[in-house]
Amino acid sequence: MSYLGSRIKELRQRKGLSLRELGEEINMNYSHLSRLENGQKVPSLETIELLANYFEVKASYFLDEVDTEELTSNEEEFLRDLDLSLDDIKEKYNLKFEGKPLSDDELNDIVTYLKVKRGLKK
Repeated sequence: MSYLGSRIKELRQRKGLSLRELGEEINMNYSHLSRLENGQKVPSLETIELLANYFEVKASYFLDEVDTEELTSNEEEFLRDLDLSLDDIKEKYNLKFEGKPLSDDELNDIVTYLKVKRGLKK
């Protein structure tokens, strides 16, 4: 079992929930949750955020090693000034990766990453 998996299992059992019951609570297939608990699958940032919100813990609680690298002042300023609305991001910035515009799903992944990163720094 992975570190992350043991944390999920610990929190689930504290609430007295089976995998199936937790899956119903968070609208996730219980077999997917089982694979996360057993370390057979790596969760997406969205899944980590979903579990953190459900169990009312910081996302960092699920991570084995937290990157302690400090943000530069420019990065901190950018994060403070950035409006995380996808519509605003698309309107204000013409973000591209490898010459191609970012899709809505890719932008959403970036926003999720920033939310998790901020949660880790608290």
